Amino acid sequence: MEKPKALGFAARFATPENTGEPISDQLVSSIDYLLSSKLEEKHLTETMDKYPQPSHCNNLLVPKVNPLVWENVLSKTRSLDLKLQRCQKPLVTGLIAMVKSFEGNEPSEVQQDAVALLSNAVFELNNVRKELIKPDLHQRYSHLCKQSQLTTQWLFGDDLPKKVKEIDEEHKAVAVMKNPTNKIYLS
Repeated sequence: MEKPKALGFAARFATPENTGEPISDQLVSSIDYLLSSKLEEKHLTETMDKYPQPSHCNNLLVPKVNPLVWENVLSKTRSLDLKLQRCQKPLVTGLIAMVKSFEGNEPSEVQQDAVALLSNAVFELNNVRKELIKPDLHQRYSHLCKQSQLTTQWLFGDDLPKKVKEIDEEHKAVAVMKNPTNKIYLS
């Protein structure tokens, strides 16, 4: 149901809409159609196949879940992650197409903004995927799911075994340092 327009004195209390300059009716029609209709798999695949990942741009992709993690998450989690990857793939491919459109030209401010916003969406989706996997991990490894943990071609980074080993060593050191007879009494 469409929100009624505020008329008369009510207009003074209406929340202003954050809208920009109008675009052509033909462009509006195309965008409305694409946003409300699923592309046929054939068209989606054909279009995405035109824009492979550039060979020297290692992070312009949908990262895979590190095998060490993938093998130890619930099947429900794997299924949800695969669905998110499926959503992320056309987003990343669209970003590749946008970047390829810059070849030989300095990108305009609008194009730079588009790349920044699309890149942020990919970054946020990677973090959603990590948060989705986090409950399946042992609590001591939960900080591997933080936004600050670098994502590469692998969702949890290239050096996951090294990170896990460091965490294990830290936990051993803390366990050794704890005094088991030390008790805290609340008064």
